Amino acid sequence: MPRKVRVVTTSGFPAEAPPEDNRARAVRCVEVAGQQGADLVCLPEAFLGHRAEGAVEPLPGPTFDALAEQARKYGLWVVAGLYAPAAAGAGGVENCAVVIGRQGDLAGCYVKVHPTTWECDDGVVPGGGPVVIDADFGRVGLAICYDIGWPSHWADLARLGAELVVWPSAYDGGSPLSYYAWAHKYHVVSAVRTAYAKVIDLAGYVAASTNLWHRLASATIDLEQELFHADFNEERLLTVETEMGARVTVRCFDEERYFTLESNDSDWPMARLKAHYGLESFRDYHARAAQVQDQHRAKAAGSAAAGTGRQPWQK
Repeated sequence: MPRKVRVVTTSGFPAEAPPEDNRARAVRCVEVAGQQGADLVCLPEAFLGHRAEGAVEPLPGPTFDALAEQARKYGLWVVAGLYAPAAAGAGGVENCAVVIGRQGDLAGCYVKVHPTTWECDDGVVPGGGPVVIDADFGRVGLAICYDIGWPSHWADLARLGAELVVWPSAYDGGSPLSYYAWAHKYHVVSAVRTAYAKVIDLAGYVAASTNLWHRLASATIDLEQELFHADFNEERLLTVETEMGARVTVRCFDEERYFTLESNDSDWPMARLKAHYGLESFRDYHARAAQVQDQHRAKAAGSAAAGTGRQPWQK
């Protein structure tokens, strides 16, 4: 069945503001998201502010409790960037993405694996590895700010089955976020202290974004959405659109020559659509192409072995 998830993300938490002001702002954002019927609301990295200004709190703690109350009230999930004391005996602090469930429970916590050099010098303890949380709507991977510079981290999240990755950050991030979404075929949601927090689908398309004056952005994403190459699907897509109408949502990308498809009808899950219309997904098309390529490599190698033994470019 289609798995529609209403996502709200946020930006604009000044690091120089008092932690209590940023806490109140975060609570208000979650409240607005709840009133919009959100399933998930995302808050930026370390949104309370500078560690030296009292922004380090235990988990649970004052900010966690305030956000958990709103999560219970509206029945939604929250991902929030917070500083927390490091594990007993370790000293220092951890830069965390905290996941709060619909009942206000601590559903998970990811500790930033790749803090910056100045964070490390300032007592921030690196985390141990990637984390994927099982939410009731799907599998949520987590990354924080400087993790953007490690492609292996994003690949690990895909390997662990992430369908949506939430990236709390101090800055906007830009094009790498769309690349990771496209490369790994999952959705990406950024929440930033600067300007442009985004909801990005698995084609790298920005479905929603905050800006310098509007600090909330919302979008409904479908975790059953799939990406398709236009090759061999072009005429079939026209038939889908003709027969299904508003029961599907199609977004076509000209230069890239691919399209995304999602169902709006619970009687027509993606598996049924693909089988009924003979659609081949982007992943399946490339897997089939790789098999054909390997077959032709083997054939060419056999022909070379039966001839002179020299490669075609050798004289």
